[in-house]
Amino acid sequence: FTAEDTNIPLDLLIPKALYATESNILLDDAHARGSIIISDVVYAELAVLCSSREELQLFASDAGIWLEHSQPSALDVASGAWRLYTVLRYQGLQCYRWGEVKSLNRSIAWQHVLADFLIGGHASFHADWLLTRNRGYYRTYFPNLRLPQ
Repeated sequence: FTAEDTNIPLDLLIPKALYATESNILLDDAHARGSIIISDVVYAELAVLCSSREELQLFASDAGIWLEHSQPSALDVASGAWRLYTVLRYQGLQCYRWGEVKSLNRSIAWQHVLADFLIGGHASFHADWLLTRNRGYYRTYFPNLRLPQ
């Protein structure tokens, strides 16, 4: 299975999205490997752009993705990563894309939200891959998660 972060299907939903071509290539590769799933969080984030549940379900069906609800073990993984993040986030600047933490006199960290970690925990437990453009913090907090190059 391949899990998707919200930014990949958003590129399909938003007209003239900057990364639409890259996301389509990633999706084609993922389809070649097997099924594509999204978490509850990704489903909720995508629903904002759809006028109804039916529209979202039609989009998901057309894109070949389906909803896989998070199991408690996935939530445990997310919780552990969130706990580590909350300790590290005030120790320096973290690049949102590459995940590097640099020590500074003051904290200017990219602030992630718990939803990011729920997506990572879901992918770690339910999938073999996570499609995302935000590879840095997923590499930092979910080191065993396979990501596209």
